[in-house]
Amino acid sequence: MASLHFAMGDIKTAENYLVESYALNKLMGNQRYLILNLSNLGELNGMPGGDLTKAKAYFDEAIGLAVKMKSKEGLESIYSGMSEIYAGRNKFKDAYEYLKISLAYKDSIYGESKQTKIMEISQEFNSRHMQDSLTIKEQELKLSNSNVDAANLKAAKSTWQLVGALFMLICILVILFFVYKNSKNQKKINALLQDKNEEINHQKLEIEEKNHELTDSINYAK
Repeated sequence: MASLHFAMGDIKTAENYLVESYALNKLMGNQRYLILNLSNLGELNGMPGGDLTKAKAYFDEAIGLAVKMKSKEGLESIYSGMSEIYAGRNKFKDAYEYLKISLAYKDSIYGESKQTKIMEISQEFNSRHMQDSLTIKEQELKLSNSNVDAANLKAAKSTWQLVGALFMLICILVILFFVYKNSKNQKKINALLQDKNEEINHQKLEIEEKNHELTDSINYAK
């Protein structure tokens, strides 16, 4: 309902629905939805014409809850929203600082995800390796019991060893892919940060030029 009224331009009603939702989630102890409610209230009040001080208070409360819950995803989302709000208010320095914090949490989340994926691949490899070893032993026993030629047993071992080597190669390629993807994302992040720096420097130069023009005008008037 809050989203509907917001889309219709009825900011006050949208805020009232968010406040009611916040009260209900607080009563039920739903911490994750509380963070979302507070973040939405911050973004709503932070819009041009809104109360930026009130928005900051909502954001700070959301950050406190996210820190308490150790929710990096929540913190990344909150700081990203704050960066957009402050940029919309032409407070580029604050927007840039919040963006850096958001990207830092994003990198941390991606790093943990990558590490988890590598561990899963490693565990899967170990599991398959053990399974392959058991299979080889079973085959050796069957071949021994049935007096199968030793050359066939050696060929079976070689086949499983080849399979194991291929699987290990696949694991290495997957890990290299994640490393490459991370490097590519880092380059995008660096490019974004550079653009923000250039934007801030451009704003600073414009302000200095206007101040210089104003000073010249005053001096000329004297």
